[in-house]
Amino acid sequence: AGATIPSSLSECRRPEQRRRAVVARRRSSGSTRSCRIRRLALAVGQSAPVRAAWLRFPELSLEPLDQRYGRSAEGTYVYESRGGQFRAELAVNDVGFVTRYAGFWEAEGI
Repeated sequence: AGATIPSSLSECRRPEQRRRAVVARRRSSGSTRSCRIRRLALAVGQSAPVRAAWLRFPELSLEPLDQRYGRSAEGTYVYESRGGQFRAELAVNDVGFVTRYAGFWEAEGI
């Protein structure tokens, strides 16, 4: 069976979602980052490696994408990929939903 991709934050709570070591990501979004953050349940000062599958277009080839999530403070995480070449700070609300992806977007009305 193929990997399923969470389409909402509530799906992150399913055991089969939490057990997956590799998840095919559709796009960079708050919901995909939120799922990872909630699943990892990091304490402040902790970080963890994660591997995702990156689908390249138009070739339609899958490539591994090694990532790292770190919790730098209460409500603040750091996301890195490509060996630290890409780095972004993420702010989360009380339920762990990403509300700000520094340099890309910020949620309104959450």
